[in-house]
Amino acid sequence: CPRCKPTVTFDLSQPQRVLEHIASHILHDIAIDRDLEACGLCLRPSPQCQLQLQKPKGCNGNPAVNINASSCPNLIKFQYKVAAHSSPSSPCSNVPISCPLCSAVIWRYNLCVHFRKQHQSSLHLPQYTAIWTLSNIETYEMAKIWKERHKKVIKRGRKKVVAPRLRISEAHSSRLTLK
Repeated sequence: CPRCKPTVTFDLSQPQRVLEHIASHILHDIAIDRDLEACGLCLRPSPQCQLQLQKPKGCNGNPAVNINASSCPNLIKFQYKVAAHSSPSSPCSNVPISCPLCSAVIWRYNLCVHFRKQHQSSLHLPQYTAIWTLSNIETYEMAKIWKERHKKVIKRGRKKVVAPRLRISEAHSSRLTLK
């Protein structure tokens, strides 16, 4: 993490955890200036870090970050559809989205600031406030992630499940056919 002391190292095989950690800084770190619209991957101000979205494939497809056209130094691949929806196991929904009014790509947790700065007259319209308003559960879980950001997460291996041996009766055994 570019901000944490002591240093927090990310497991890049779990991009959702990276998004959660950085998003917790955006929401709760008093050293982050919200007016600078920090990047959801590196915390640099939005003019320094630009993301581009690819159009969804198919009529029901989801957008994706265009890796080749984006300029974030911490750019990682993540599943947009999973990251965009808050769930108990993955509460963060901070993803880059296209502003519905100017099509700039803005991180969801920064969209209210973007509207306040760029689209003041539309700031309180319900169809837009719904985009950046977090549920109570997401707010609570993101605060919990912020408080526990320095805890070491121990990755547990999967338990090997030993299947019980299958007992075959003599009547169903193939040994009788071999005699």
